[in-house]
This record gives sequence, C-alpha cells and structure tokens, in this order.
Amino acid sequence: MFSLIICLTLSLLFFAGGIEKRVLERMGLIVAVGYDELPRDRLLGTAVLYQIDPDAKEKVNVISNTAFTSKGFRNAANVESSKKLAGGQIRVAVYHEPLARKGIINLVDTLSRDADIGTGVYLTVSKTRVVDLLSHRYPEFANIGAYLYQNIKQNIRGERLISSTLHEFLHDYYSVGKDPVLPYITLHGDEVMINKIAMFKDDRMVGTMSLQDAFLIKLLRDRFRAGNIELKIDAKPLAKYLHKGQQDKPIHIVLEQIGSKSRINVMDPTTPTFDIQVKFEVSLQEIDSQIDLGKPDSLKALQKEVNTELVHLLQTFLKETQKMGVDPIGFGLKYNAQVRGAKLTKEKWRSYYQKAKFNINFNTMIIRTGVSR
Repeated sequence: MFSLIICLTLSLLFFAGGIEKRVLERMGLIVAVGYDELPRDRLLGTAVLYQIDPDAKEKVNVISNTAFTSKGFRNAANVESSKKLAGGQIRVAVYHEPLARKGIINLVDTLSRDADIGTGVYLTVSKTRVVDLLSHRYPEFANIGAYLYQNIKQNIRGERLISSTLHEFLHDYYSVGKDPVLPYITLHGDEVMINKIAMFKDDRMVGTMSLQDAFLIKLLRDRFRAGNIELKIDAKPLAKYLHKGQQDKPIHIVLEQIGSKSRINVMDPTTPTFDIQVKFEVSLQEIDSQIDLGKPDSLKALQKEVNTELVHLLQTFLKETQKMGVDPIGFGLKYNAQVRGAKLTKEKWRSYYQKAKFNINFNTMIIRTGVSR
C-alpha cells in the first residue's frame, strides 16, 4: 500500500511538472519595462521579454507600443505578442528623464497595485530614450533587463548606490520630510553607465548628483559596511611630511569604508539647525603622494585634512539640495521626531529646509594604510 502511494505521488508530480512547463512555454516573462513621453499625454511603453520556449529563435524579445496608461500598454503589447505576457518577473522599471521631470507617481502606483509584481522591483531614470535603451542590441549581453537588475543590485550591495526599490520609492514619496532618489542611466555606444543619481521632489525629478553625493547620502542615512570614496585634499598642511617637490600639488587618496556611525540632532527648531556627527573608520587604499604614514603625527595630520574635505563636500552637497528644494537624507523626519508638536506638512518642511543650517563634524580614523606612490 505504501509503495502504491509513493508511485501515485511521483506520477502526479511528473504530470504537474509537465503541465507547468507547457504553460511557461506559452508565456512571455517581462523582466524590464519602461516608458517614454509622447505628445497629447500618450506613453510609449517598452517591455523586455524572456521566453522559456526551447523552440524560440530568440530567447529575449522587445515589444513597444503606445497607450495612455501603463495598463493600456500591457493590453496592447499582449495583442502584439504571440505569448501571454506575465509581469511577475519584472525586475526593473525605467522612466525617460522628460517623463520623470513631469511626475511618475501614477505609473509607480500602478506597479504597486499589481498583485503579481513584487515591491523589490528597481526603479531608474534614463537620460537615453527608454525604447532605445531597451531595444539596443548589446554585444556583451543579450538581456538588458537582467543586466540592469544585476548591475543595480551589485552596486547597492557594494554601497555605491542607494537602494531604489518600488517599496523604498513609495515610502520616501509618502513620508513628510524625505525625498526619493533613483539611479540615473546613460547609454554611450554599447555601454550602459550608472554614474549619477536622480533627485526627486515628491515624484518629479529636479536634477542629478554624482555618485560621490550618493556616498554622502548613504553615509548619513545608514551605517556603512563597504564602499569607497576618492578625495582631493590640500597638500600645504601636510608639506613637512611630503617628499620634496610634492608640496605644491593636491593629494588624491582613495578610502575604503570599514564602518561608520552618524548622529543627527535638532539643535534649534526655529531656524532650524542640525548637529551632524559622523564617526568614520576607513582603510587607506591608495595615495598618489609619497608620505611617511608610519609617524603618528603625519597620520593625524592626514586624518584632519580628510575631515576638512568631507565637511566641505557635505556642506556643498547640502546647499545644492536646498537650492533644489529636496531632502534626500530625511532631515524632516528627524525634525518631526525630535521637535514636540512639529506637525509638519510637506509644504511646511520645504520652506523650513530652505533656511536650515548645519553644524558638521567628521571624526575619521584611518585604521589601515595602503599603497602610496
């Protein structure tokens, strides 16, 4: 009897597996989707499909069509495709910059309402038209959707990018006192590059910042465990530790993060004024000047100049965010949490943030020294 039950179970699993395989062969799995703006409020949607069918000549297919809504595009794309389209495998959503500057919350909200689509989808902005980005034939890889997903994922893990999932975008969008940021993609020939971040005011892109600025956002938002930054520091305060002839040119160094801890406190709620304290443990990966770091005084002097440069970079970055009217770090959340009875609205916080002041202090500890030349 027991043997009969095993045989029946194995038979059911075999037939079920065969049925599932045949169903998948009839489906086109969307791995990336993107949108360009067209005149008269229309959208040009583009989807990258992966086909399971072993008889298919092309495993990856790209479909584009026009519609007024993302759901309308999906319906039109289904008519065009020989496979039934399934959105459960979407990994990346891309928005052309002109569309992102007008606002993308309707498109993002539609993604979140689709029960088949997970909240871990990465959102991005493209300088290049999305239809050109997704339909381009790349010699290095066949599936641009899978490539973008892996590229963004590994850069987030390496802490060079800020995580930009559907869930995180909506969380920052609906928060009072924090704005979203997304990776910014450009296409140069056959090379896809992510070398900037797109800054958002609510759901509208208002500008871009460098990956160095992404490093600063990450530094204040979270505890760092990885990542690196290249700095240019003044050689004059270090002149007595440098070899002859190297005192008149800037020093370039690369620091690798070991650990960090940041603290942001509201010092004066009326201005408002924030006190920012950052403890920063790093290893020195490279320095382009010859300096004897075996001496305690020279290492302390170098740490001091690193602190000075990081304070300068963060001050410059914060002034730029104030000009843009965006708060990617979430100072408004800190204000709301620390100031009794604040009751901030988005409009109220934007007016406060424009005149906010910041007292910044970095405490950098170079734990290990690396290569100098």
